[in-house]
Amino acid sequence: MINLLSVKKDIKSNVIGSRSSSSHILRIDRGAVSEVIGSLLILVITVALFSGIIIFVHSMDVPPDNIYASFIGNIIVEDDGASIEIIHRGGYPLENYRTDIHLHVGEKYELCKIEEGLSSADKTHGVWNIGEVWKHSLNDTDKSVPVSVMIIDTKTNIIIWEADFY
Repeated sequence: MINLLSVKKDIKSNVIGSRSSSSHILRIDRGAVSEVIGSLLILVITVALFSGIIIFVHSMDVPPDNIYASFIGNIIVEDDGASIEIIHRGGYPLENYRTDIHLHVGEKYELCKIEEGLSSADKTHGVWNIGEVWKHSLNDTDKSVPVSVMIIDTKTNIIIWEADFY
């Protein structure tokens, strides 16, 4: 005879076993929620940090446009007077509209433009190029008078070249 009690146990174990394998029991897991919130917080902090850096960099002042040039200057003393001669030896060409030449001859000050001292062939284009000579007469000046020259870019207000002659 078959033991009915053991058959009932086998049926229950099969039913319970089949039931647990085919259906999923949903559990509430609070750990996954905290991981998502943590990831979102890290993302928000990163975006805010890089946005702040970008705003800071874009609000910084850009450096001024520097003009680099090399010159050689000489005082030429002749019987009829002296003159100053400046040769553009290299660097950027200087434009007449944005370049001033400041001369200090003894106690006298004179403001000159590029086109005033270039030869007639060179002054037509309004630019002082490499190799061109700027010449200016120093009326009634002898060797003992100190002469100083400053070439200034008026757009950026930067001294391009400065020299003292004694």
